[in-house]
Amino acid sequence: MENGCFLPSLKTEDFMGVSMIRIDKSKLLLFLSDKREFKKIYLDKVKIPPSPYMSRGSFIHKIVEDELVKLGVLWEIAKDKEEYVSSVLNYLAKQYSTQKVGKGWTNSAITKTYSFLISFFNKYPFYPLKVESKFEWTDEKNKITFVGKPDAIFHLINDGRLMLVDWKVSNYRRRVRKVVNGVNLNSFEVNYYIWLMEKLGRKVDVGAIIPLTSSKPRFLLITPQTDVFEGIVYKIVGEIREFLKVNGFEEENL
Repeated sequence: MENGCFLPSLKTEDFMGVSMIRIDKSKLLLFLSDKREFKKIYLDKVKIPPSPYMSRGSFIHKIVEDELVKLGVLWEIAKDKEEYVSSVLNYLAKQYSTQKVGKGWTNSAITKTYSFLISFFNKYPFYPLKVESKFEWTDEKNKITFVGKPDAIFHLINDGRLMLVDWKVSNYRRRVRKVVNGVNLNSFEVNYYIWLMEKLGRKVDVGAIIPLTSSKPRFLLITPQTDVFEGIVYKIVGEIREFLKVNGFEEENL
């Protein structure tokens, strides 16, 4: 989420003398799922008030972000892989044991989050390369700047693969199961980030959707589809531009 508790506005900006339209995964997903809502938020600039769900999501994301920073410190001071893995598991177990189990969403969500981190790390030992880092790539020919801010990028220490991670506070299976050119909206966000990283010269081997507060520790691995995803992204951007024209919005005036 950008601009505090509100979604970002659709804008153009001048980049080396060329008018650019800025595109991110939120604009693409909302345009695909609800064009009327897209117009209201990005063109009519209707502000979206904060919801309990947004607050919960920010709360859990902050906990995970802080813990990943600490894991990065443990990686730096560990003598070898075995010491690092042992240190992380001991640390997470201690954090989990100190959480107060009680009624209410907050206590339950925190407990589930630590439980899941332990289960995930046992299966895929990792150290965090990037946490909440923003990336941009500009296509000057087509006048588009693509923006992305993935939750985290992990280096899997057992096989050296790079994993791009998308944390979910709600169960990802509850999303509308809409398929766009063979790409499900459940995996659209992860594929967008992986594609963007590849355009910036960094190949990601696998993606993961992780519902932190799910009742059972589980996750969905995503095989990158960058070979077909670029065409999907540009098709959507083309439809957005046509939508702007039809609704009387000039790109340079946004």
